Amino acid sequence: MARLKTTHLLLLFVGLYLMTCYYVYTAVDTQLARSSEYQKWKQNAKHDEWPVLNIRKNENGSWQFLQEECPVHTVVKHSHLSPEFSPVSVVRLVQGTCTARPDPGYHKNHSFVVMEEEWRHIDVGYPQYVYTVSGWIQVLDVPSYTAKPALRVIIVPHSHQDVGWRDTADSCYTTYAKSTLNNIVQRLAEHRNWKFIWAETAFLSRWFKEASDEKKESLSRAITSGQLEIVTGGWVMTEEACAHFAPMLDQLMEGHLWLKEELGIEPNVSWSVDPFGHSPTMAYLLGGSGMKNMVIQRVHFAIKKHLAKTKHLEFDWRQSWDDKGSMDIPCHVMPFLSYAILYSCGPDPHVCCQFDFTHKKCFRGTKSIDSVQVSKENIKKLAWALWEQFQKKAQLYQSNVILVPHGDDFRYDSLSEWDKQLGNMQKLMTYMNADRDMKIKVEFGTLSDYFRAVDEDRNKSKSVSMSTMQQPPKLVGDFFPYNDRDDQYWTGFYSSRPLYKYMARVLQGRLRSVEIMYTVMLARLIPKKKEEVIRAIQNKYEDLQDARRDQATFMHHDAITGTSKKKVVKDYANILQRAFNKLNNVFHLLLSVLLTDGVRSQEHFMMLEQWPSPTSPPVQQDAELAIRTIMVTNPLTTNWVYVVKVRVLDPNLRVTDQDKNLVRQQINPVWDKDFALSEHLLEIVFEAEVPALSVKTFNLEVQRASTSGYASVTLHGIDISTFIHGTRPAFSVRKSAEEMFDVENSMITATFSACTGTMQYIMRKSDDLGHKVGLKFMTYSTGSWSNPFKDKSGAYIFMPDGPAKNMEVKYPNMIVVKGVVATSVYTYLPGVVHVTTLYNVTGPVGAGIHVDNTVDLNKDSWNNKELVMRLVSDLDNPNSDVCVDLNGFQMTRKQWRAKQLIQGNFHPVNTMAYIQDNRRSRLTLVMAQAHGLASLNFGWLEVVLDRRLMQDDWRGLGEGVSDNTATPSKFVILLEHRDKPLIKTKLPSTHCRPSLLAEMTSEHLNNPPVVTLSHLEISTLADHGFHPLLETSMPCSLNLVNLKTVEFGADQSSVKALMVLQHAGVDCDFSEVHMQCGMQSKLQTKLFKATRVWTAIEMSLTATQVKNPTAVRELEIPEMELRTYKFTFS
Repeated sequence: MARLKTTHLLLLFVGLYLMTCYYVYTAVDTQLARSSEYQKWKQNAKHDEWPVLNIRKNENGSWQFLQEECPVHTVVKHSHLSPEFSPVSVVRLVQGTCTARPDPGYHKNHSFVVMEEEWRHIDVGYPQYVYTVSGWIQVLDVPSYTAKPALRVIIVPHSHQDVGWRDTADSCYTTYAKSTLNNIVQRLAEHRNWKFIWAETAFLSRWFKEASDEKKESLSRAITSGQLEIVTGGWVMTEEACAHFAPMLDQLMEGHLWLKEELGIEPNVSWSVDPFGHSPTMAYLLGGSGMKNMVIQRVHFAIKKHLAKTKHLEFDWRQSWDDKGSMDIPCHVMPFLSYAILYSCGPDPHVCCQFDFTHKKCFRGTKSIDSVQVSKENIKKLAWALWEQFQKKAQLYQSNVILVPHGDDFRYDSLSEWDKQLGNMQKLMTYMNADRDMKIKVEFGTLSDYFRAVDEDRNKSKSVSMSTMQQPPKLVGDFFPYNDRDDQYWTGFYSSRPLYKYMARVLQGRLRSVEIMYTVMLARLIPKKKEEVIRAIQNKYEDLQDARRDQATFMHHDAITGTSKKKVVKDYANILQRAFNKLNNVFHLLLSVLLTDGVRSQEHFMMLEQWPSPTSPPVQQDAELAIRTIMVTNPLTTNWVYVVKVRVLDPNLRVTDQDKNLVRQQINPVWDKDFALSEHLLEIVFEAEVPALSVKTFNLEVQRASTSGYASVTLHGIDISTFIHGTRPAFSVRKSAEEMFDVENSMITATFSACTGTMQYIMRKSDDLGHKVGLKFMTYSTGSWSNPFKDKSGAYIFMPDGPAKNMEVKYPNMIVVKGVVATSVYTYLPGVVHVTTLYNVTGPVGAGIHVDNTVDLNKDSWNNKELVMRLVSDLDNPNSDVCVDLNGFQMTRKQWRAKQLIQGNFHPVNTMAYIQDNRRSRLTLVMAQAHGLASLNFGWLEVVLDRRLMQDDWRGLGEGVSDNTATPSKFVILLEHRDKPLIKTKLPSTHCRPSLLAEMTSEHLNNPPVVTLSHLEISTLADHGFHPLLETSMPCSLNLVNLKTVEFGADQSSVKALMVLQHAGVDCDFSEVHMQCGMQSKLQTKLFKATRVWTAIEMSLTATQVKNPTAVRELEIPEMELRTYKFTFS
């Protein structure tokens, strides 16, 4: 009986299943029959072709039938013949005005070490199944040696002082740096042959401010006597991978000016041992700032091993574009794993660690070795062990002099450590120097002592006819990515904690804008003798200097990299926010002076963009009903057409110019996270054409009869009833079931897929050039199974467990907002709100496709995942070559290399990257913050947007990266056409150049307009309209990097300021710029309106040295270079 019941139930379930299948397929057939896409397919398809469908249940309970593979778009040519948007005439550079330096061709010169070419021969193999307690292996081995007679050893005591890492910057100072500096002045005074180096001016300046006069005098004596050397002299030891050159130079300048003013010194040797890879941009900045030599440490273990074979660990570092070598700087690469003591004296850590006299034990393989103090009984044994390490290390260099650092992180913070470390080393040195069999001279020294000794040795060898010592080679290239073990590339930090990389760039632009306006306003007021106003501005100088130093602090290599502990990251965020708020207050004062001719109206100004919480992204302030004026400040030195967005509460408000005429604008809807249309908020989007370096004012006025200008809204996947929820908006709202749709302006048509939710194709209207440019979001998971440690990604390391995986999302919710000024496509994907916009305005802004992402991975579902945005194009870039920028200062070509795996083919990018085919097409991705970027296949470009990692990666941090927060990221995609075909070469140059359009777009992203709101009526402003600071716009390829006040004259008679100018190098084969551009390399000193220039003197880059004492009236900046001038306005 029971078996019968079971049979009946089984038959019942089978019957229900068959009925369900019938109704499902009937519904599918009905759905397809109504589809226009299906009708097209039916007419063209073969009888055996049937679409594969997925069935999805929507949130409202209805069923949706989706194709498994998203449809492929077939482009229709002549899309420029749009009935809605007439193509604009293309504005090009005047022929012959753009000239570029010839390529030096170093990639073809075998006498040069060109790093990108050297990679062909570098073996990245790492010893496998060799176990040590530390987990690290000294790859650079010296199995045998030939003793060098009269070897000279310079031992350099040092203490690396992170300005924040596992503790906050303040804690690092109070716990370590303060006591270390106290000990320096005490012990160096007591032991005249002891020496020391110090790098971080941020801590030195704070100590100096607190120190007694006696300690200050002791410090000065130690520096004057040569016992203490200040190396590099930057505010911090700056990051070199994901920092922009402008704040890199600013922090160097801040440190150098302080050292010059307070101590009267100018550092001439650089010490950069902890940044995670090294950039030629930093070498350029150091050389231009008076550095004669430099030392670096964190270089890929395989590169060190490769350079050591030919004794090329010392070289002259040359810029890829410098055909004369005028900016060469001698560079010393430390050969072993770390700057710690156990990796300094020679290639055997188990020997060197015995000479770290404050550690109780060290390790050899899996065995521990006790540390001992030097005594009569053991000195001979220890001395010969140390002698052998010195001789082994000497085999790696041509010189008869070796550099042996003696220190580590936060060392020498106690007097007992000084006595143990240097006291014991002194005993060994005395013994070794006295032993005739050793034939060695060991001494304490500074970096300058070392390089002087090397120069003496080199000069001595020139007089010896049989000398085998050669001149150091010229090296071209960079040292990214860094790797210290196996396949564990340090490419993860390029994208760690992206919110603060973004805010660092925002702060950079805001600081520059305030610096320039501050200086020009003072220069204008001095001849007018407006004492009260001048005094009010001068009183804000301390806030301005605080903001400079806060930005400089964040350039530290554990700050902007995102490689600090969570509590320290919050502290850095507070530092950035503090600087941001101080700059806004200074800017309000300057606007008040500029627009109202007084200082009492500053409380009537407010920034459109606010940053209320340091751990959240900035938010746009809604324009209150009392707001009457919008001020748009153009910080660029060229005229620019902006699109400004302001949220208002009154639907009758419109934007007018100073003559009360309506400007081009549209009214956009505002909706919440549930896609419900706001009944109160609207967004006004208007066009603002603003002259170079000026402030332009606009009115917010009530236009009650106006119902025009409302944008149209198209919904994909969202019901109209959900969107408008019962209201009757002025917007035209419709729902679409189109598979593919176009978005366009007068220059571009972009095709989107409703299935993927993203762009798939770009068509240029000027020449009908079209390319597949598909945008997709993908994820990397983590975990290496190729090594015994099973390591995973962390704050520093990127270790994917395989190729990126597609996000399994089809037919996401989308909202298309179309108006006369802009058309935006909003796509809602897991973890990211993706907005793509085409602006229908003239100028460079209209030539690009603008992408704004808001990424939020703060959910457990994102644990141990990294989100990337990938562009998949049909451009055939040879060898998957990609050109990436180095610190926004220059560009270099990178090749995809299989031996570097996925993670080793990611590069740090600060401003842009491009790929191009062998014909005429180039695809450029311009960005507003630093990211890790790769081209892993032909036609691909991908950037890592954010990463959430739940474990430490064994580089000392002790925790993962799981404090994710909503983060904006901004990009502009440019599809460009070369004027003439690319000349094919067997070995393409490693030096790349952006188009002028890309360079200007990058400047726009780095220095966005400053939009301010005010309760004041435009009629109450003095000289309403626009307020230019420049006499005329500057040439398009010349960038005003900064104009910063540094000194006030007596009795308000003058102001001195430092002007930093850049002549950007561009590819002259791309002439489209979409605006009128001059390309001169010269400027007159009379740049700014209503100012008097007394003198302009050319200085070193950090302005501590006079390069030419003769005052100039004309400024000339060579292509690709920077120049600093000291202006005196009177």
